[in-house]
Amino acid sequence: MLLAFARRRIRYVNGNMNTFKKSPLPAVQLWVQQTLPPKLPVKVAKQLVFDSISRHSVIFSNVPGPQGACALGGQVCKEVQMYFNNLVPQVGILSYNGTVFMNINLDCEKCVGGELIGHYFAQELCELGDKLQISVPENIVKKAGELLID
Repeated sequence: MLLAFARRRIRYVNGNMNTFKKSPLPAVQLWVQQTLPPKLPVKVAKQLVFDSISRHSVIFSNVPGPQGACALGGQVCKEVQMYFNNLVPQVGILSYNGTVFMNINLDCEKCVGGELIGHYFAQELCELGDKLQISVPENIVKKAGELLID
């Protein structure tokens, strides 16, 4: 039952995002973002951003990164993180070199138990991977195992 629900949810989100990406909306949105804000007074631009962000309870972003290792300044990067300090909680997931990295920013004083979200999320990914019979990156398995609460 849970697996069927998860599959429907994933297919629904995937279908909507593919439709969105093929529409003219992303190009129009980019044009609006690049064209209008520089012409607005700073106070108005700040208020527009605040009004938009405050209507959300969380921002969730996932970015597929390079599948192989990359170098920066002659050194191979071991990990890559995506973090945005925002007005609302933000989840950022980034894949890099066969590994998945995830960050959550939130106010743990306002979100009691918020420090456990990463562990719970990792547990859910492991359970979903098991049910779908797909491999889960080792760092996710390790994170899930750090919390022994069911």
